[in-house]
Amino acid sequence: MSAYTVSHLAHDAGVSVHVVRDYLLANLDGLWHYFTEKWLRLAHLDSDSNKSRWPTHPLWEVISNASWGDATQPALQRIRSSNLPTDDRLFTAGLGYVAVFMGREGTTNLSKGFRSFMNQADTFHRLRGESTARYVERKARVKGRLFSTINNRIHLDRVEALRQTEAYRKAREGEE
Repeated sequence: MSAYTVSHLAHDAGVSVHVVRDYLLANLDGLWHYFTEKWLRLAHLDSDSNKSRWPTHPLWEVISNASWGDATQPALQRIRSSNLPTDDRLFTAGLGYVAVFMGREGTTNLSKGFRSFMNQADTFHRLRGESTARYVERKARVKGRLFSTINNRIHLDRVEALRQTEAYRKAREGEE
């Protein structure tokens, strides 16, 4: 794919080519692992008729373990837009759960039922040690990564910085 093609694709998507470049550079490690683990592989010839069972060449192990960034990212996966949930499925199933809750609680008023649903969800999650907002954010990050729609790199960098800060504090104070 030429730079000209990337430029036109970025323009068609309504984003700057610089945004595309920055995204690719920020995710280079994940792209590399996708290309060298999921998409392409160098294998030793073997008598097995199933090529997927052929042993990976040792040189390929070295090549595929190359790192292109400071933090290791999981291998990216190809996601086709056909795998994204449809509006029909989302809004039918999602509201279906709210309707089940409303039926259980004996109300048909959507505003009252949804407010009650959220209040009870908040109580439920707080008893488990997590706010509803944090639970939903965590789940959305997982799905966003799966659908390639949310860049979790910023969040991961913040979490790693907090982890390193805590490790430094413990080392300084002599804790294990």
